[in-house]
Amino acid sequence: MTNAKALSRYWPIAATILLGYAVVSAWQSPSPASQSSGSGFEYPAKKTYDVRNVSVLEAKDLIDKGALVIDVRYLAVGTTLRIAGALVMPIDKLPERMGEIAEAKTQPIVVYCGNGSTLGPEAAQILAAAGFTDVVNLEKGLDGWKAAGLPTQS
Repeated sequence: MTNAKALSRYWPIAATILLGYAVVSAWQSPSPASQSSGSGFEYPAKKTYDVRNVSVLEAKDLIDKGALVIDVRYLAVGTTLRIAGALVMPIDKLPERMGEIAEAKTQPIVVYCGNGSTLGPEAAQILAAAGFTDVVNLEKGLDGWKAAGLPTQS
């Protein structure tokens, strides 16, 4: 068998091996977020908000003293279980519903989401930007509240 015939006979096998190697190498390489592409593109950092976070105990103290409590989780989640007495104002509806709480502009407000890391801080920032002066985010969200054994309602 000539070299050309041998190559033509085995090239599909060689191509499959090389392709497999490329796939495995790509799969094992670090995620794109941890790499620089060299093209100047940078993956965006996690959004941060300039809001005051409070612990579960601090939030409970504020609530016991009359703070308004707002559940900002999306409606499908926020209607199942929430902190007792909380208003359900999903973050996507918050701007259009702020008029409902306009009288609370200077009152303490505790906002919360599921774990306190995303929607809660964003909602606190939105309310603060709209002129609400005493807004805090429940740092551990409803998860932390429940873990502390504090009252919830359906």
